[in-house]
Amino acid sequence: MFSIIVTGTFLGFSAGLSPGPLMTIVIAKTLQHGTREGIKASFAPLITDAPIIVATLLFLKPVAHLDPIMGMLALGGAALLFYLGHENWTAPLPGQIQNVNAGSSIRQAVLVNIFSPNPWLFWLTVGAPILHEEWAKHPAYPFLFLIFFYALLLGSKTVIACSLGIYGHFLKDKQRILVIRFLSCILFIYAFILLWKAWGLLF
Repeated sequence: MFSIIVTGTFLGFSAGLSPGPLMTIVIAKTLQHGTREGIKASFAPLITDAPIIVATLLFLKPVAHLDPIMGMLALGGAALLFYLGHENWTAPLPGQIQNVNAGSSIRQAVLVNIFSPNPWLFWLTVGAPILHEEWAKHPAYPFLFLIFFYALLLGSKTVIACSLGIYGHFLKDKQRILVIRFLSCILFIYAFILLWKAWGLLF
């Protein structure tokens, strides 16, 4: 039991701190709209991962080797990241933002996560095998893994959003815009990476 707790803790913490499109969205939303919106974005895996886990356990494993499926997923993710990168680049100064769509942060984060190959590949190659193996030992062990995994995954991203919310106030508006546009460039880079992956899988 101790080993599965350690495994869930380590993998969750690593996933929570790893750079990627979702982390970029969490940082951008915090700087644009405040800590609350950043925290909302950080909780996207709670919405997206349940269907991903079910799909990988029941449906996707037999067809995971089919490159066109993963290629189309990567292509959709690239298009989404290009769109979000452009949206962040053209965002107004924080002081000019009058109304924030309460659902926009979590909605964008959910779309980024569901179209990113990363969670799909993680659950196909790492997460689902762990759940299968631990279920054979004891039915409670997979749930222990999920509890500690998501506690550390969501907790680490929430800490990052809170830290940026506190220290982000020391940034001037133009400095925030520079940071947000830098994050847009990162989204563009991730989009090109996904395009390259899609090209290799589809052609």
